[in-house]
Amino acid sequence: MNNSILKRVLILIPILMMPIFQSGCCEECRAAFADLFGSIFVETNEVNHGNPFTFKHLITNLKSTSAACECDNQKTMTAGASVSSLLVDYSPNVNNPVWEPVDLSGNDQYEIPQIPADATEEDIYNVLFDDPGIYRITALADGTNLVPERNENNNKAEINGSAKVYPNGMSYDGPGILVFVKSKNGDFKRDLNDKTPPVVKITRISSRLML
Repeated sequence: MNNSILKRVLILIPILMMPIFQSGCCEECRAAFADLFGSIFVETNEVNHGNPFTFKHLITNLKSTSAACECDNQKTMTAGASVSSLLVDYSPNVNNPVWEPVDLSGNDQYEIPQIPADATEEDIYNVLFDDPGIYRITALADGTNLVPERNENNNKAEINGSAKVYPNGMSYDGPGILVFVKSKNGDFKRDLNDKTPPVVKITRISSRLML
């Protein structure tokens, strides 16, 4: 190869490589992680023991608004199929709760479909409590960490709606919701002689993806 041809090749290589480097500036944007955000909606936090308690768990794939992704239309990836996890804790003492985990007998995980950016998965659950007392229900989006996310710290659902006013003036600002289950006497006390673990039965009664 003579010198003139070699010079032309050396000039052409950077020109041909320019589109590759330019497209690379958006590579991180095209791979923008999903961000699953959970919330719980309830109408009341009191229920008579033996009656169903209903709550709604929403999982939203929050759309990125990062300026770094202006060069790419796809700012947030679709969240892949995942699993929603439910946790229930129990306390026989309403005034000074001491939480103990409840065995849900395998009814603690539910399959969630893919969620596109800015879309929401809505799941509605019925819960039956066999014993009075105070219960804490926590719903966790992507409970088995299948989805890479921009923020892994907002998967625990926070309560929304009118159920933040608790009996006896109790205050609670933690994740999930508190449910007060009344006995036949109208209070929240369990028979102190009953040492068997409380039984909680959870059923998902509906599931839909809202685009």
